Amino acid sequence: MAQSLVYADEEEDDEEELLDDQQVAAFCPSCGDEIRLTEEVFHIAFARAYQTANGVEIQELKPDGQPVGVPCIYCFECWENHEENLRDNCEDVPPIQDVYDHGLLECDICQSDICEGETFAIETFGEVRWSKRCPNGTATMAFEHLSQSVHICIDCISNVEEDDEFQLEVYDYDGQDTCAVGRHLRCWRDRSRCIHCPNNKK
Repeated sequence: MAQSLVYADEEEDDEEELLDDQQVAAFCPSCGDEIRLTEEVFHIAFARAYQTANGVEIQELKPDGQPVGVPCIYCFECWENHEENLRDNCEDVPPIQDVYDHGLLECDICQSDICEGETFAIETFGEVRWSKRCPNGTATMAFEHLSQSVHICIDCISNVEEDDEFQLEVYDYDGQDTCAVGRHLRCWRDRSRCIHCPNNKK
């Protein structure tokens, strides 16, 4: 089950003793096992990058009313297996580079360019903890980063979705539908629609 969480901002290490650290925070989308507070997990969110006057700005996509992937919490073992499979699949496969050199980021799995406006995934290792902030007096959970984030291009992350019900609906650029071949080649960068899809070859 997908779980959307608040991010923790350099919170204190001491936990409120009255809060139950054994409470279930999420369910792993792969194995379905319970993920409890303070367990080591991987948080997967979705974003797009844009060039600004101050450099590259990454805007995380929110699921409210948008066809984007809902942030997911994976147990450590399942996501380790997913990432290992992704890296194995990319071995000896040349990365896709933008012909106009417009790449803003690089996929940490396949080393392909991620261009402006393209949906990609952000993988972060961390823990789910109780937040020190309690809006309206209600305790909330927060995801605490324990490592730098990893960027995963839309082609790589879609290969995870084929094995998992990842709830990812946006595979492409600017709302254009693409097939698996078109997605790998990033055909939207040069064309208004995917020429590899049977319905678009006319």
